[in-house]
Amino acid sequence: MEGKQLTAHLKEVARESGFDDSGVCQARTWPEMLRLDEWLGRGYDAGMWYMGRRRALRVDPAAFFPLASRAFMVVKAYAAGAGEPSVGEGAATISRHAAGEDYHVAMRRMLEPLKRVLADAGYRYRAFTDVAPVMEKVLAARAGLGVIGRNTLLTHPRFGSWVYLGGIVTNAPLACDSPDIRPAACQDCRRCLDACPGGALAADGSLDARKCLSYWTTEAPDEELPRAIRLALGGRLFGCDRCQEVCPRNAGLKPRELVAPPRRTFPLAQLQKLDEEGFLKVFGHTTLRRLGWTRFARNLGAIANPSATPDRSS
Repeated sequence: MEGKQLTAHLKEVARESGFDDSGVCQARTWPEMLRLDEWLGRGYDAGMWYMGRRRALRVDPAAFFPLASRAFMVVKAYAAGAGEPSVGEGAATISRHAAGEDYHVAMRRMLEPLKRVLADAGYRYRAFTDVAPVMEKVLAARAGLGVIGRNTLLTHPRFGSWVYLGGIVTNAPLACDSPDIRPAACQDCRRCLDACPGGALAADGSLDARKCLSYWTTEAPDEELPRAIRLALGGRLFGCDRCQEVCPRNAGLKPRELVAPPRRTFPLAQLQKLDEEGFLKVFGHTTLRRLGWTRFARNLGAIANPSATPDRSS
């Protein structure tokens, strides 16, 4: 099967597997990837030591998988504009991307048929979704699946930024999808910058994780949250969707079905009754399991009593 035929077949299998769009680009170091060095130099990685330690893999897909010449990228849309009301006092919410089944598990399962196609055709590959040291957003944009906005997220032309990303790097001679077309993403819009609760976003499209609620509630080590972060949480237990909620490119999008039916908002009193066993029973199948009981309890305490503990941010 020649490259164009194999590419068309992979895209058809991707649709059948539940992905909403797919595209191909060269698996190489794109100029946007090298911005990582400036980002690291500013200290924007906060406590994410692995960002620098695995830098060589992140800026070169061929270092991640030495045989790679192409990246086959996929997107799966999830619930845009959510059907639940805004979180009020006495409630906690999780980011839309974390509602329902753990998307890492779901995406890996959905990628299996694509891997079989490549294997049956005699090609080598390595699949990834989110946790691997691969710059998925850059590769997806270069594969024609959207643009990267000032909120640092890939925005798909039909589904906005409410998408999961995944892909496969391979030595198969796949046909690339116009990787050099780079439309302006945000022009003069500043809505996400002005709305970010922690002031983490900059006009140059960079994000300072030290000020980001998503970093503090999903990635930060098991230590007390800084006072400024606790006061800004506003009921956010895991992640923050604010920059996506205000984005004009997300306006008017119809809700999409999640990989599993979502539940995002929970009574605070109900969550406070959970012990570790209860936490696993409620959230063990979701992305929150990766947070672990200790950090879950930390975040819950910060929401319930944002001013109760001393400030350790200085």
